This record gives sequence, C-alpha cells and structure tokens, in this order.
Amino acid sequence: LLLAVAALLRAHARRVAAPPGGASDDPTAGRGGLLRRQAALADQLQTTRDVVLEAPRTPRRQMLAGMLIVVLEMRDHLVASELDLERVRQATGHAAALQEIADIDRHMAHEVAYLADDLLLGRQPDVATDHRERLAALHLPTAGAQPEPATDAHDALLRGVSFRLEHQNDAVRQLTLLARGQAEPDLAVVR
Repeated sequence: LLLAVAALLRAHARRVAAPPGGASDDPTAGRGGLLRRQAALADQLQTTRDVVLEAPRTPRRQMLAGMLIVVLEMRDHLVASELDLERVRQATGHAAALQEIADIDRHMAHEVAYLADDLLLGRQPDVATDHRERLAALHLPTAGAQPEPATDAHDALLRGVSFRLEHQNDAVRQLTLLARGQAEPDLAVVR
C-alpha cells in the first residue's frame, strides 16, 4: 500500500511539473498515468482494509490501522489537489512554485517508499523530513487589497494546492512516527 502511495505521489509530481496543456515527453505524466496509479492504490486500499481492519487488537495491528487511516487522508488530499491542478498550471507566474511543489512531492514519495522498505525489512524508519519551511519559502501570494479577480482566483487555487501539500507533509511525518512507535494511532477513527 505504501509503495502504491509513493507511486501516486510521483505521478502527481509529474503532473504538477508538466507544462500547461499536458505536453510532456513522459507518458506517465498525463491524466491516464495518474488514473492508473489511483486505481492501483484503490485496489491496495481494499486489500489492506480487509487484512488490517479485520481484528486490530494487537499494538502492531493498531499501528497499521492508524497508518491506513493516514493513507486514506493522503489519497483524499491528492484527489482534491488534482481537481485544481489544471487551472493552476494554466496561470502565469507560478512555474517556480509548481516546480518546488513537484520536488516536495517527489521527496515525500521517496520517503514513503523507504518507509515501506523499512517496514518490510523490520528496520526502524527515519522520521520524514518536515517541508513546512520550504512551503513557507514559496512566498505564495496572499489576497491583497486590490487584486485582479482572475489573478486572485489563480493565486487562491495555488494556495489551496500548497495547503493540501502541507497536509501531505504532516501525513508522511505521521506515518513514520506511527511506524517508529512515537505516535499513537487514532483508535476512535479506526473504529
């Protein structure tokens, strides 16, 4: 499941970084590649639900159930980001911010894949990188007193994508903390 999440994060990064209009040399950068990754993740989610949520009574099962809930939230944020992405990419003046967002997505995908490897091999995972400073450094425009309506709308969409990326950042960190035993799963949500 974590490897499927990592693949979806990479696919999303390719879509974020692709030029407007979708013209790219990368065949996986388009909507079709993203939809295939989302379908693979949906299959993995169902299989994981069937196994993990069957009887989450042991601490390990509870940890895995807590991680599953975090992954579900990550998927929701990725889907929501995708809804605004095309309009954000059409706006001018956001290319540098979109490249940085894509880079953060790729970095998070890398960390989620390493987390999966660590869990499979029984290793203690590292705590994921906190990207909040990088996101703050993007200097995303804030709504001004006299904004152009079209520009302000595009800026608001970009802030929305960035806001959801901040949630992804927190989710990846939460996954590693759960795996390390340094965070407790939200058992009320699991139930």
